[in-house]
Amino acid sequence: MSKKNTRIVFPEHITSVILEIMKKYGLEETEQEFLKKFKSGKIRRGAKMAEIIKKTAEEKISIKKLPSILKENFNLSIENAQNLAKDLEEKVLKLAQKISEIPETETIIESKPKENSTPKLESKLKVEASEETIKPPRDSKNVSHKDTYREIVE
Repeated sequence: MSKKNTRIVFPEHITSVILEIMKKYGLEETEQEFLKKFKSGKIRRGAKMAEIIKKTAEEKISIKKLPSILKENFNLSIENAQNLAKDLEEKVLKLAQKISEIPETETIIESKPKENSTPKLESKLKVEASEETIKPPRDSKNVSHKDTYREIVE
């Protein structure tokens, strides 16, 4: 399974868990700080934390490097960064689930295999409406009745 076809999924309650962990280490933002960073276009602490967690779950950041990255991004002491990394690993990252996906652009089409042949890859077609709901365009020559505009009279 290639990493490109894998999606990381966390349980719904994970946001509250992350916020509690951030609060424990003094990383929560006040509403004023949030608005100030939002208006100036700076990255907020919550967004930084989410990105670090995502990259760690995707294995783009190793667990060994996580404390130094947390220390660097949040100006933490080495001890707090290590404890934060441990909390994130135990309470958040262990709950991450990797789900494999087949790319939408390719589908394996099975047919009667010929000798020494392999399955073909073919683009998926997305059907917006079923054939029953598709109506052919009206041809003005074949119209059996006239279109009439009628207003509602009160």
